[in-house]
Amino acid sequence: MYGRFKKYFSAFLDEMTEGVRLEYMEKSKRYKMLQSKKRRLQSKVIESIPEDKQELFFEYEETVSLQYAFIEDYIYRRGIFHGIRVSGIFIKLLKL
Repeated sequence: MYGRFKKYFSAFLDEMTEGVRLEYMEKSKRYKMLQSKKRRLQSKVIESIPEDKQELFFEYEETVSLQYAFIEDYIYRRGIFHGIRVSGIFIKLLKL
């Protein structure tokens, strides 16, 4: 029972995390500006390095992106758990 609940809750958090991320990316002008700047810089870097080294750059970039995604997911999940914990404390306080 606990295993199924844990699996369901994990999938639920994955879905929520992705939803929040996509919603923010759609609405944030700053995010869009930074994304555009990143793409321009990426193109300049790719053009400036030899073709045989470009794959190494892509691998580096992918690793950095995965690292940030990992930590963002962790922070989001911890925030959810802290929110649940705090709401439980408030409920207990209101019952006093």
